[in-house]
Amino acid sequence: MSKYIPVTPGKVGFRIKKIGLVDFSKLYSEAKAFFDDYKYIFNEVQHKGKDADKGKKLDIKWNAFREVDDYAKFEIKVNILIFRINEVKGLFSCEIYVYIEGNVVLDYKNKMEIDRFRSFLFNTYNKYIIRRDIEREYIVILNTEVNELRSIFKALLEEYD
Repeated sequence: MSKYIPVTPGKVGFRIKKIGLVDFSKLYSEAKAFFDDYKYIFNEVQHKGKDADKGKKLDIKWNAFREVDDYAKFEIKVNILIFRINEVKGLFSCEIYVYIEGNVVLDYKNKMEIDRFRSFLFNTYNKYIIRRDIEREYIVILNTEVNELRSIFKALLEEYD
């Protein structure tokens, strides 16, 4: 069984919120360019829309992953919720929430946990033998990439800390 190590806070990760004008095509192209630059395999797993009284509602989910080596891969999930969508001169007036979640997935090929003994070895290997390598080579790198993606979204949505 694979082990997921989150690098973002909470269950839903980073949250970015904006009420105002948004350029969806630029948002998509910049995010796609980020995933292409870092050689992630990008999938749009959900794109649901509803018509409501106060405008359209969209629920968009993206998953991207990149194999780091035979033992670990990086996974980034982006969930975009958009409410009260109204088109204004090529842009969209809306309320948008972007959630970004990052995970390091260890033993994603499920080679280690076939039986109890291998499960014990897997846990021992992760906790004592390669713990520092996991922190340095996996968690720190993915955290940097997730924060860069977060900065891209914040810049495009004009949200600053």
